[in-house]
Amino acid sequence: MKIDFKSSEFRGLTEQDAQEKIRIDGYNELPSSKPRSIFSIGFEVAKEPMFLLLVASGTLYLIIGDVQEGLLLLCFVFVVMGIEFYQEKKTENALNALKDMASPRALVIRNGVERRIAGREIVTGDIFVLQEGDRVPADAVVLYSVNLMADESLLTGESVAVRKSEWDDIKNNNIKESYKHNVQPGGDDMPFVYSGSMIVQGNAVLRATATGKETEIGKIGKALEEVEEEPTRLKKEMGLLVRRLAITGISMCLLLVVVYTVTRGDLLNGFLAGITLAMAMLPEEFPVVLTVFLAIGAWRISKRHVLTRKPAAVETLGSATVLCTDKTGTLTQNKMAVTRLYNGTKFHDVVKTGRFPEPFHEIIEFGVLSSQINPFDPMEKAIKEMETDYLLNTEHIHTDWQMVKEYPLSKSMLAMSRVFINSETKEKTIAAKGAPEAIFDLCHLGGNIKSKYSKATKEMAASGLRVLGVAKAIIKENSAIVKDFSSKEGISIADDFSSKEDAKIAGTLFAKESSAITRDLSTKDKETSEMMNLKLLPADQHDFNFKFVGLIGLSDPIRDNVQQAVKECSQAGIRVIMITGDYPVTALNIAQEIGLKHNEISITGDELQSMSQESLSDRIKDVNVFARVVPEQKLKIVNSLKKNGEVVAMTGDGVNDAPALKAADIGIAMGEKGTDVARESASLVLMDDNFSSIVGAIRMGRRIFDNLQKALGYIFAIHVPIAGLSLMPIFFKDLPLILWPVHIVFLELVIDPACSIIFEAEEEESNIMTRPPGQIDEPFFGMDKIIMSCTQGLSALCVVVLVYAVGLHTGYGEKEVRALTFTTLIASNIALILSNRSWTKNIFQILITPNRTVKWVVGGALVFLVLSLEVPFLLDLFRFERINFFEVLLCAMAGSTTIIWFEIYKCFKLKKTWGVTGIR
Repeated sequence: MKIDFKSSEFRGLTEQDAQEKIRIDGYNELPSSKPRSIFSIGFEVAKEPMFLLLVASGTLYLIIGDVQEGLLLLCFVFVVMGIEFYQEKKTENALNALKDMASPRALVIRNGVERRIAGREIVTGDIFVLQEGDRVPADAVVLYSVNLMADESLLTGESVAVRKSEWDDIKNNNIKESYKHNVQPGGDDMPFVYSGSMIVQGNAVLRATATGKETEIGKIGKALEEVEEEPTRLKKEMGLLVRRLAITGISMCLLLVVVYTVTRGDLLNGFLAGITLAMAMLPEEFPVVLTVFLAIGAWRISKRHVLTRKPAAVETLGSATVLCTDKTGTLTQNKMAVTRLYNGTKFHDVVKTGRFPEPFHEIIEFGVLSSQINPFDPMEKAIKEMETDYLLNTEHIHTDWQMVKEYPLSKSMLAMSRVFINSETKEKTIAAKGAPEAIFDLCHLGGNIKSKYSKATKEMAASGLRVLGVAKAIIKENSAIVKDFSSKEGISIADDFSSKEDAKIAGTLFAKESSAITRDLSTKDKETSEMMNLKLLPADQHDFNFKFVGLIGLSDPIRDNVQQAVKECSQAGIRVIMITGDYPVTALNIAQEIGLKHNEISITGDELQSMSQESLSDRIKDVNVFARVVPEQKLKIVNSLKKNGEVVAMTGDGVNDAPALKAADIGIAMGEKGTDVARESASLVLMDDNFSSIVGAIRMGRRIFDNLQKALGYIFAIHVPIAGLSLMPIFFKDLPLILWPVHIVFLELVIDPACSIIFEAEEEESNIMTRPPGQIDEPFFGMDKIIMSCTQGLSALCVVVLVYAVGLHTGYGEKEVRALTFTTLIASNIALILSNRSWTKNIFQILITPNRTVKWVVGGALVFLVLSLEVPFLLDLFRFERINFFEVLLCAMAGSTTIIWFEIYKCFKLKKTWGVTGIR
């Protein structure tokens, strides 16, 4: 190919043209999202029921003079505000990470002069140069290339680099038109490269076709910005429940003030009684418990190598029904490894700890010789690793050989060759590798032998392996090569340049090619090697007398323990779906290897593109493997699953996963190999990139889910007798009031720690990972659970009222009755705490189950009760009269009876259904 670097095609834009395009189109970066103002965020927070409840509860405490408790609750107002600000900042960070990745340095040609500029200054139409190891600064079309390969795994999820071709005149119109119709990343022999991808081999001259938000990576940024995060099911349920309770509580409070004032003629005490009832009915523990559970839950999950970026994901994790996982870097290690070899007669499966037979050494020997010395390409790295593992200190290592010529990969010949000379014998050795069909062609194979090798190739490819062929040729020092070549038949790089100026530009453009040819040579030998390259060696690698050496099968290895993690997910009723940019045959083989269900069928990206949302929602019910998928389609898959009522967890590590991570109910990013974009968009981050850590996180999420239900059940149960005791005496003029605000505050000292500490620290149920997650349409804490909890509370209320009535009937004074009733209420409270620690174990099993927080909370409550019954100051404060030990014991026994029916119920009812549904 004759190139004129002085032509307009290669001279690039002028500085004036570039500046004008920047003025019109903007810089080559993603636009920053406009941050919401403090007032906007504050207004959104202020509309939430939990926020209103915190403010109302804190204000009530301040009104009754309990400044400390009031200020503590009001502090949570700022916690809620802080969480909202954090979420806003997280979105900005994700977009900034995209912006940084999309703007590396770039070598451009403007006015025929090379310049290195910031990637953000590249504009459409710019001519720029890429070499091995460069990050692509903008979407571009390839004008000229030598052996160009790019790693586009950040965009496609495919770990194998793709081969690039040039944009020639024959394809000009068609490809330009195709580009307008959204050509996607991935696939060999396409003349496009994409912003953010990495050049792993070769070099090229390119023209920028899209910058900033118009690039493929920019489209992901736009999709990420547009994704709306939905409130979690628990948050929506608690908001509705709190709203209803708040309305009920306030209504009852106003009614109580009116009734008290009318029946007793005392407005002030009526107001205090109303506040007492409001405090008893308004479960201000809800927001406290949610905050504490999620905060401590995040800490516990972090001990399992999972970082919680979004606290609400902790409760959602326990109810996940589908886990969508990217293959590359999540299920696999995101690196290639030599898995199988074929030497022309038999196969060998490579095992790291196993032996490596001598008949297969030559395959690796010539595979290494035909690769770069310090390769970027993942497959060449894998071959080099085989050399390090098995061939060191053998005759198959040739560090003293000099590489004198390289024949690059081309569209017409999908193989590359490198020529070496033995400095002692002067013998020339040629090593070639490439597509098996190309190697067969180089070796001039035919007939039965070619059919035999082709069959071996198909067998390896059918198991999901990437297959390379390897060949060799030997030229003795004084032998003819193959045929006589004149200098005219040889092709020199210098022939392509019409002037020294052009040659200087080309020398920089293709420095990698030049250095590849000469890097192994001393200065003394350079002149000789150049003459050999131009005159003695053929122009076409096809003219060597190659002999077939063997086949190399490579794969992206499965991560350790992935099979076990998938099995545990299946046992837990969690469906695992693999979404990958890889080919279907590879994806299905991986699915079979890790044990996915329905591993014989898949849906490709092309099929996905033509499906409607309704059609996909139907097909996705039976398909667990998606192959050749692009970022927008991953988002479509997640949305279809959510439309089917699934709670979706999505794992991923690349830029391509960010929108789906944000759209999923739970986004799980990889911490070590994941991108900043993925981590900033996710709810959870796996710090060790271990898929099995997800199972541990789900186990912990279910434990938190269960314990949170127990805590909420306890809150409902204990508020029933408190509210009942506050309300009942109001309607009977002659009955003394039992509870005043001071008693409620004392009860809160038990209730809050019990909910937030005892239940949070409770051990997981034995069948936590052998039961399916709850149904999506089943409320987190539905009416059946509310009725069950309130029934427990009613039993406690009945016992306490019975003690109250017996005390009055037997002639006890008002203060003594209050002391007896309050002691019974505390005993009932403790009994409810213990019984609700497990909804499957009986009380005796619960008592022997360790939970260090129980002794501190229960012990502290008992000590404080004793003090309130003995210390004169506290007796006056609580309006008690001293009662004897026997009376305290009777009250304790009476309070303990409140859980008898629930214990019987657990034995005969819940045990039958637990194996199917758990406590849900």
